[in-house]
Amino acid sequence: MKRIAWITGAASGIGEAVAKEMYEHGYQLILSDCNQTKLQQVAHDTQGEIFVFDVKEREQNLEVGAKIKEKYGYVDVVFLNAGKYEALDVKNFDSTIVEETMRINFLGMIYGVEAALPLLRASKNPHLVGMSSAMSNICLPRAEAYGASKAACRNFLQGLRMELAREKITVSTILPTFIKTPLTDELKIPQFFLYSSTKAAKKILNGIEQKKAEIKIPASLVHITNLLSYLPDKFILFLINRFG
Repeated sequence: MKRIAWITGAASGIGEAVAKEMYEHGYQLILSDCNQTKLQQVAHDTQGEIFVFDVKEREQNLEVGAKIKEKYGYVDVVFLNAGKYEALDVKNFDSTIVEETMRINFLGMIYGVEAALPLLRASKNPHLVGMSSAMSNICLPRAEAYGASKAACRNFLQGLRMELAREKITVSTILPTFIKTPLTDELKIPQFFLYSSTKAAKKILNGIEQKKAEIKIPASLVHITNLLSYLPDKFILFLINRFG
């Protein structure tokens, strides 16, 4: 029997790549995003069913979760991937950027967990997967809103992992660095730092099937960000000024 996976943020980037990788490995897919046009194309490529909604709206999450429960009865893997990045300009500080980023990246995940748990509890092999970032190790300039949201996601998922272990529900956290997606296209990151979304998707699915607590992409660069977090701020600032 095919495993059923529900992916949010599936219209582009990592979500799209993971959907295609799962399809190649025989998963039955349920795909969600707020971009219906792009989502329909991914669904066409993966034979997935789509549910279009806005993750930052709690009621929409719950409504879609209820519809999936009514039709499928359960879901084996829920991948809460939807997110956004917007640079914060401290010279023209705008707190609404932080608010919107937290609503999508963090609260959107929380609402997704609320919608997903009834589906996962009905599965014989349940797995909750959430998107964080290596930016949860160390936050870079202009990424304060994004980094804070991803640190909150990682911390929340860590606690949830211990809580849900009692119910035999696996919880995995994805920690990507710079994956080539529409999000990183806006950041003008040097090409040698970028990791392809196709390779990332393969590592994510492999990590899911191995039930890893944290899936680091690539692991070497995630470890470097962790090491940097132990360095004095003055040294980090020197590196940023030196290498841009």
